[in-house]
Amino acid sequence: MGFGQDNNIVKDIVWEVPEAPDRCDSVVGLNKGFIHSNGCEIYYETQGEGVPIVLLNPGTGGSHQAFHPYFSKASTSSQVIYYDPRGVGKSEWKPEQGYTVQQAINDLENLRESLGIKQWVVLGWSFGGLLAQQYALQHPDKLLSLVLVTASPGLPNLYASRERNLNRMTKEEQGKLKKIWEAIHRKARQENWEKEKTMRVWIYNKFKHAGWKLQFQNEPNEKDLASFAGPVSRVDAEYPEQMSRSANEINLEGKFENFEVSTLIMESTHDITFTEDKPGALKENHPHAEMILFEHSLHTPFLEEEDKFFEKLNSFVKKLRLSSRSLKQPV
Repeated sequence: MGFGQDNNIVKDIVWEVPEAPDRCDSVVGLNKGFIHSNGCEIYYETQGEGVPIVLLNPGTGGSHQAFHPYFSKASTSSQVIYYDPRGVGKSEWKPEQGYTVQQAINDLENLRESLGIKQWVVLGWSFGGLLAQQYALQHPDKLLSLVLVTASPGLPNLYASRERNLNRMTKEEQGKLKKIWEAIHRKARQENWEKEKTMRVWIYNKFKHAGWKLQFQNEPNEKDLASFAGPVSRVDAEYPEQMSRSANEINLEGKFENFEVSTLIMESTHDITFTEDKPGALKENHPHAEMILFEHSLHTPFLEEEDKFFEKLNSFVKKLRLSSRSLKQPV
């Protein structure tokens, strides 16, 4: 096969990724459907009743299933809205149309209108936080509040350095991951794999071989590994590069100085996706926001500090004290 000195590395790679069921299948009380938006079918789910709160996915390319089953805890007092952007998960893939942040904002606004919602809470996690901020700037009158969870800040020079990552991964582990990446892509070229298969095999092996340390406190089990590489990361192979390129054009510095919509920032002090000063920089860019810090989480506080996270989120949403009449409009 031509792998030469990497034979030992190749033996450690899982080439056939186990299938994983959709996380949606195990969640009770989901209403499922599609809306039509600019020539594309967009998949959504709703759960619960009350103040509508829409969840914007991680990425670039994570599906709404990353929020299952955790955000069922928010559905006790809110109507939780999950959805997949075009090119992701169960929504239609339209690679010939391309993928941009502006397109994603337009689809999100069409989702709100199609569901007959006058105003909603917009919660963005990771890359979804960047999208949430852009949406908030364009449609502030449609927001009840903005919630940013370990969000991509849209500010320069805040992504973590290799040195910070080494606090969680050793040089040997990072070196091994690099060789695994090279071996998978070499085999993909030799056997002419589709891009989606290459991504799936890489994601599974990345998390299996210490890459999980960059996002989680605890090692995922085999079921979760298969889910990360399957339903959670089901995406058009063209999406990540195109959306990343579009996102890199955004600079939000100073854009929220006079922003009047109620904003909650939920940050993890040990989130090594970004630099140590990122929480402070994000708060400085949102001078009127409330910030809550999680001290025992990396990038997923709703998983690793679940009780505290949903206690704070539900309390924040309840403070809105809005009647159900004010949340709906005629479709």
